Amino acid sequence: MADTKHLLELDSYWHFQRRIPHSKKFYRKSLKTKILKVAQARRDDILSRWNEIAADTQKHKDIWEMRKAYLLAVEDNPDPESNDRVAIEEILREDADRMAVELGVHDMLNMKASYHDLTDKEKIPVDHVRFGLGALTPFEKVLPLWLETIDNKKTRAGYRKGVERLMTQHAVVEEITWKKANRYLKAAPKKFDLSKPTIQKDLMGILNLWQFLELEPEVWQNHKIPNTPHKTVKRLAWKNSEVIQLLEAARGDNKIPWLYHAINIAAYTGAREGAIAECKYLAEHNLIWFPAKKKETSGRRIHIHPNVAESVVWWTTNKTPEQQTIANGFGDFKTKLGFKKDVQCFHSFRHTLIQHLRANNVISEIVKAIVGHKEAGTTDGGYGGSQQLVTTVTEAIELIDYTRDDFVGTYD
Repeated sequence: MADTKHLLELDSYWHFQRRIPHSKKFYRKSLKTKILKVAQARRDDILSRWNEIAADTQKHKDIWEMRKAYLLAVEDNPDPESNDRVAIEEILREDADRMAVELGVHDMLNMKASYHDLTDKEKIPVDHVRFGLGALTPFEKVLPLWLETIDNKKTRAGYRKGVERLMTQHAVVEEITWKKANRYLKAAPKKFDLSKPTIQKDLMGILNLWQFLELEPEVWQNHKIPNTPHKTVKRLAWKNSEVIQLLEAARGDNKIPWLYHAINIAAYTGAREGAIAECKYLAEHNLIWFPAKKKETSGRRIHIHPNVAESVVWWTTNKTPEQQTIANGFGDFKTKLGFKKDVQCFHSFRHTLIQHLRANNVISEIVKAIVGHKEAGTTDGGYGGSQQLVTTVTEAIELIDYTRDDFVGTYD
């Protein structure tokens, strides 16, 4: 019997599929082959890499637990000759010797007296001991362990970025003094082109890391982060031709099967990523339901345009991504197609649809009913001419046609 463990055949092509540990979600990746033997070999390569990563992560966890045990032993018994401390020190030094042999630096280490004389490779086994004894805390080692303690995916991603920015300036925790922290926070807005609120979020993450490491937070307190000028980003709505280009490219992208359907739904409903992630198909009435997001007071039902019917059915019958995954996946996708980073984004489909509806003489109340705006003025604007005004949601939806001539505008 053929070995098809972790293999799934879709449309004659083999895919790698495996459940993500400690979750109900699955990781799926196209192996880009119809030949089973080739798929098996590519699957084995993926599994081998996964095992390497798992072993490396476990190694980090083991040394972290050893470090905590050593520091606890020091706290319980200040005697440097205590059995617990000596035992852990011996284990760490044996590990370091083994590393040095594997790296081919064992003999050179025995010849050098000063740490500052060591090469980067020679420092690895020495730093292993220093980390285990609590004398050195490289950000690189503690980052994955700390991130595991943060449950919220969005918070975890934000904190990671903040600490990775700090890591570009400092390699180990012990380097950070109040003066260095102050210098970093003052320079960060300009250096990384970030707003004051973003740096404040970074600081929250850094303080969380300090708490995880059981360090005193004073070095990161009582700092004044400089104000940054408010940036008003003028974004473009998508041109009709660009919407068609994005849909055609996404339909042909087998790596992210959900991307085409997300774009299609957004283009014909103006729904946000979060609303699309949680939408429901009301088949009996040919409607799609979106939950309330942002300042919306209630969910809304929208008539399904014929061009998006397939996507609505697919989206509501398959495993689909969360809001942040949609935004990130689309961002990478459109950048690869050559679209500039700050000119358009997934949210631009919402404004594209609003402009499309206005151009079709759809009255403001109907536009608001479709896209979910409640505040007066959000979608108010001029209409496309002296034609008869469109006064029903169904009629407005049916008028959407991205094959017509281009029009484009900006929004804040």
